[in-house]
Amino acid sequence: MSPVDTIDDLPIPGGLVAAVDLQPSGLILWAPAILTIDPLADIPPADQTAFSISGGEFALHPLVLDSAAIQIPLIHFSTPGLGNGPAPNAPAPSSAFDGYAAQIAAILGAQRAALLLGQPGDPDYLDRIAEIMNEYFYDVLFPDLLLAASDCAVATRVIPAALGFARQAALLGMDPRFELEIDTAMETVGPALKNCREEAFDRCVDDHDLTAITDILSYTRSLALFGVDDEPSPMQEMIDKCARFEIDFESWFCTDDLGALCPTGIDYSFVARDVPFAPPLVPSGQPLGSVQMEMLRGEWGPALGCSGSTTSNGSLFQVISGGPSFNPGNGASLAAEITVVINPGIPIEMLSLQCDFGSGTEETTLWWQKWCSYHHDELTPPYGDTTQLCFANSEPFGWGFAITDWQYNGGELYARKIYDRTNTDVGALEIGFELTTFELWHRPIH
Repeated sequence: MSPVDTIDDLPIPGGLVAAVDLQPSGLILWAPAILTIDPLADIPPADQTAFSISGGEFALHPLVLDSAAIQIPLIHFSTPGLGNGPAPNAPAPSSAFDGYAAQIAAILGAQRAALLLGQPGDPDYLDRIAEIMNEYFYDVLFPDLLLAASDCAVATRVIPAALGFARQAALLGMDPRFELEIDTAMETVGPALKNCREEAFDRCVDDHDLTAITDILSYTRSLALFGVDDEPSPMQEMIDKCARFEIDFESWFCTDDLGALCPTGIDYSFVARDVPFAPPLVPSGQPLGSVQMEMLRGEWGPALGCSGSTTSNGSLFQVISGGPSFNPGNGASLAAEITVVINPGIPIEMLSLQCDFGSGTEETTLWWQKWCSYHHDELTPPYGDTTQLCFANSEPFGWGFAITDWQYNGGELYARKIYDRTNTDVGALEIGFELTTFELWHRPIH
């Protein structure tokens, strides 16, 4: 909430008294809120004109009738405020809701001013408002309420408006008069929110839109807020199915005592499929997920008249923490939020060598030695004797490698991380070159 000092072309003769900018603009409040404004100087009741600006459009807004304080009921974020003086030349709003609210605001403004001045006001003001509300409900809200349970775009528009309708009726003591209309609106809320949650899940699966997870959580919380029966809730299952990824990575390490000539290389390709990234609702301290990492390719050499290839049953690949961002944002901000802490495990390889002088096999952990040596600076928490870790054959439980600075792509290929660097290979005391590419693919479960 940020104070607003000036508003250009405000159609209120006495100018701006106070206003606030509520962001993100358009955010829907499932439960109406009240904004209270306390001016520095007294303003006559007849000159207290509330308004809201949304999408650059000005609209008159009702004040709470039975309060001497200046209170503005809100059902969505915009720029609400107070002006000094009437606004007879205010432009007609383009939206049906703002038009309805402006008509009621004019009637309530006059009635409130009369009451605060000790005058009787209009004895028929409630009947006049009821006529406006009845027309608004059946001409504008009711057709949308019929569609809300099958169209989330309609639901997110009509439910806040219907709640505002019910709230306005309650504030005026008119809820008994509109009991049927309010019941119709409230009975629509549960089916509409459940459909919105389903549409969010479909958006995640079909469009690879990870912000859908935030929406799934939001709609589930709204169901609870409205007391809608949602047991058993599918929320966690939806999130688990949505937040599934595949991590493909290829590692090429070139190591040789001759340095830049680098005739000796090892080339690997791995995949970790169906990796869960959904954080649990209750933190457990356990890895987010564990899957079997597969080795797709392993080649070695040539060196000293030998070349070879390796096979492996892979290793237990763990996602310790982190992962993609599930919040809305642009590419730069989303990329900055991606940190994946992994423990790739130690693939036990069977290296088959073909040399000029013969052939043979050898069990090794060559890829792990190179990976760990080159990436020791990414270990979290920091590890003391890295050489001992990298050249041991025991799993490094409790440690992970924090991979940052991803290139955000979005869509099915969510992000990519490329290492292209020279490094001193810890323990072997040789200059090495690494080219490793991680690709983070979104693979939701339908």
